Amino acid sequence: MPTVRLVNRAQAIRAFGAFAGAFAVLGADTTPAKIIVGPGVSPDMAAFYRGIESGAFKNAGLDLQVETVGPGGTGIAAAIGGSVNVAYANFFTLSEAFSRGIPIRLVAPGTLYRATTPTARLLVGPNSDVHAPADLAGKVVGLNQLHDLLGLAMFAWLDKNGVDRTKVQFVEVPPRSMMPGLESKHLDAAFIFEPFTGSMMAQGAKVLGTPFDAIAARWMPTAWFTVDTWSKDHRATAQRFGEVLMSIYPYVNAHYLDLIPMISGFSKLSPDTLRTMTPVFAAPSFDTATMQPVIDAAVKYGWIAKTFDARTMIL
Repeated sequence: MPTVRLVNRAQAIRAFGAFAGAFAVLGADTTPAKIIVGPGVSPDMAAFYRGIESGAFKNAGLDLQVETVGPGGTGIAAAIGGSVNVAYANFFTLSEAFSRGIPIRLVAPGTLYRATTPTARLLVGPNSDVHAPADLAGKVVGLNQLHDLLGLAMFAWLDKNGVDRTKVQFVEVPPRSMMPGLESKHLDAAFIFEPFTGSMMAQGAKVLGTPFDAIAARWMPTAWFTVDTWSKDHRATAQRFGEVLMSIYPYVNAHYLDLIPMISGFSKLSPDTLRTMTPVFAAPSFDTATMQPVIDAAVKYGWIAKTFDARTMIL
């Protein structure tokens, strides 16, 4: 079993300072460590692009090549195929892959879901007759992806509210089609994340619930990762990348509004749209308490065959 190392924020900041200082001492002739990174395009990427903009990665001796990847399992496929070295994905997808023997190694935490500031909501139309969880029996609920965090959370939320999930029809719907679906009543409800929830609520959609709460009040939906085929020879580089990211997280968490112009640039979302959304919050460290609930829920509903300790995924 690999050595498990939980990195808190203070440790990450100290480590980043040590790396940056060591690189400065080595001098300009030192060859930077090359790393191909596959970020997404969502507002979650604020710390990553802040690190590029501020020169934090460069100052730590990292030469980044950016290759944007799509959602879901796209990043995992790219990492396995070698087109990227480090990528970003949702934690359920990573956990499922790890449970099937794919050598996933977590490099840095991604976002932290907090029930006090939900970033995903189950919405109904302005004139909906759905007013409570029980009203969803016999109804149609739209999800961005069926076998993903949203579907898993819906199962847990319906169970928690005593609703037979077999009586609810789930359909896969692109996020931008959800509000038209609610307005036309082709959908009775839609479960979606930011930035879409903010804009849909501005158009009159109403909140029925926050199903992510059924997984836990605090948990980690996303993470940065690599695979053993690359990390076994580049462990220090991967760890340095993660430590730089975590050193930036406190600033990003505290300065969302200041970073909107930068976020708009890489996400292609308008500043007005970004101002309507609940800001995502970067997880300050790897923590079993915020990782294990996803694995436990996936095992409960048969989406992962057998439970395992979340810490064994950490590089």
